[in-house]
Amino acid sequence: MALPISPFKGISEFLAVGETMNFTAAARQLGVTPAAIGQSIRNLEAKLSVQLFHRTTRKVRFTPAGQLLYDQVSPAAADVFDALTSVSNLGKGIGGVLKICVQTLALESTARPLIQRYRKAFPEIGIELAVRDGPGDILGLGYDIGIRLGEFLQPDMKALRVGKPISWVVAGSRAYFDRHGRPTMPEDLLEHRCIRYRWRGHESHYKWEFYRDRRKIVIDPNGVMTFEDHLSMAHFARNGEGLIYTYYDLTRGDIEAGNMECVLTEYMPEPDFLYVCYPSGRKDPRIAEFLNIARQRSALAL
Repeated sequence: MALPISPFKGISEFLAVGETMNFTAAARQLGVTPAAIGQSIRNLEAKLSVQLFHRTTRKVRFTPAGQLLYDQVSPAAADVFDALTSVSNLGKGIGGVLKICVQTLALESTARPLIQRYRKAFPEIGIELAVRDGPGDILGLGYDIGIRLGEFLQPDMKALRVGKPISWVVAGSRAYFDRHGRPTMPEDLLEHRCIRYRWRGHESHYKWEFYRDRRKIVIDPNGVMTFEDHLSMAHFARNGEGLIYTYYDLTRGDIEAGNMECVLTEYMPEPDFLYVCYPSGRKDPRIAEFLNIARQRSALAL
């Protein structure tokens, strides 16, 4: 079957915007200007005769056609990357074990896909994976690499941003809101039943952060329950026990199905990002190859 002229032109730019939902961030990933990204997207839309993104001054999101293209092209881009990496790594012969420490929220979206591609490219390198939330000395604990939110990066480590933005939500079940009403401002949470989060090994629980007119507001919620994992929090929130403060992807399915709702959306902080953090100045081919895979994955917006 004959392919159209330049079938792949603009696809890298499209995937990068699809991952970040931000033209500037996509330009930074690919090492070009935001104007160049915008022109590539316009050219691709003209070639396909369909709009791929809704754009405003504050937000970028897929059109139905854009979402369809992203869902179909992303797996193919992953296969291309895996093939290129496998060929490139023939004969390198790197061995040993790579020790990785990740936060829970990085497991599904970032850590497991990266490790799967890394193992495919370097089957002779073993993996030790630990899950630790909250602050901690990654190097002092003996790990080679961490995958963590920006607020937990250590000053003596370098960092590479990976993955999509992580949005935060306050969510509860429809049954809970029917019984207790909906908070309309952060201070209202003091009158609500909240399910709190505590980092494993720490005595204090996480305080909920909001912003009003760019001013930070910290709420210490009334805790009917406290957990050291977000999955348990979501389970009991889904069953109407209280409200949770968590990352959106954990509740996406319930929200889209109408089982849970988000509140206080106008007060939530800006999205966070995950980073692969690694020791500064350390020459280790196992770490270097992991970073190469992370960079390629970000550039392809997988």
